[in-house]
Amino acid sequence: MIFLYNLFLFFFLSLSSPYLLARLIATKRYRIGLRERLGHLPLEILRSFAGKRPIWVHAVSAGELMAARPLLEALQKNYSSPILLSTTTEVGYRIAKKSFFRIPTVFFPFDFPLIIKSFICSVRPKIFIAIESEIWPNLLSILKKKKIPAVLINGRLSERSYSNYRRLGPFSRGLFSGLTRLGMRTSTESERIIRLGAKRERVFVTGSLKYDAAFSLRERIEPEQIRETLAIKKDSSIIVFGSLHPEEEEGIIQHCAQLRDSALLIFAPRHPERSNLPTFLKRKDLKYILWSKEGERLDREKIVILDTMGELPLFYRLATLVFVGGSLIPWGGHNILEPSAFKKPVLFGPYMGNFSEEAAALKASGGAIEVKDAESLSSAFSGLLAKPERTKSMGEACFQVVKQHLGATEKSLELIKGLI
Repeated sequence: MIFLYNLFLFFFLSLSSPYLLARLIATKRYRIGLRERLGHLPLEILRSFAGKRPIWVHAVSAGELMAARPLLEALQKNYSSPILLSTTTEVGYRIAKKSFFRIPTVFFPFDFPLIIKSFICSVRPKIFIAIESEIWPNLLSILKKKKIPAVLINGRLSERSYSNYRRLGPFSRGLFSGLTRLGMRTSTESERIIRLGAKRERVFVTGSLKYDAAFSLRERIEPEQIRETLAIKKDSSIIVFGSLHPEEEEGIIQHCAQLRDSALLIFAPRHPERSNLPTFLKRKDLKYILWSKEGERLDREKIVILDTMGELPLFYRLATLVFVGGSLIPWGGHNILEPSAFKKPVLFGPYMGNFSEEAAALKASGGAIEVKDAESLSSAFSGLLAKPERTKSMGEACFQVVKQHLGATEKSLELIKGLI
């Protein structure tokens, strides 16, 4: 099966090479990290290992990186081996450099046999740890040949992903059987991956690292500087719209902008460079400030666009109420546990496939509300602003859900014990 996979890669590269070359020449961001993606590590990183074999941890992007924080800290505390962190996206790379500046970070190499082999031979990892779901056939094949353990931590397998893998038939069975151990978030996901070919004796339910990561934020976040910068009074109501996708923005501005009469509104686009929030606000003649504009204070305007990366948890800490985006469209939602850890009531749309178990737990506790669209979101926020006692009890219920699900970091450490 690996032969067919590489044959497909060869034909894909042959057919798409003119387009890819044009993109490399015309677009700077496609050239960022290209040497690393081609399997060449900077010499200073290799030298920093001082002859030791590192623990290689891979997290695709921002969400996986934040989930991995407690695990990375535990690895540093419990093992003397250096750590190499890899990520796939440019956003993930920037956040890794900012949040884990003491850990060497590189872009994940392309999954071509010669590239992956060159990368592994240069790094000589003691173990490979993948966070959540990104699995590559050539990588696993070469690691297996070199007898390097490959472990999946915080394994996530949604119903949609499961259906897609099932269509691959024998190929998926060979793929997942190449993992040494698999730590899955839930028993449901554990059974799914076993049906796809993972060996039952290698699969364990370890819970979600995101609960641990969210809880750890409570001791890291100090919001007072932001409160002073924005001239926010302690008793002011603040609504944060987190991780908004472009397709959600117009409806939310149309129906929720009037909430500024009762609260400060913080709009945080998932990808600031793609956001149309300024355009929609200008159409309605609404004034706003950009958080990236240092020194700009909130004197009269009651709308802020959080156009920087990695600072959303700071604003969750400040919030009175929170909406988490990517959930009013068929995307699957984003991390609802971070605001929950700060005892904030959480609202989200009907599309929460990426956090279905977490959404169900928060709703069952009475701490979260699912809305069907932007209009019902505005109505729900208006109702909660008028009921501060209910808001407080909802936030406490969310926090208790987070506390009840702690422990994934310890279970994940136990999973890799004996392999490093």
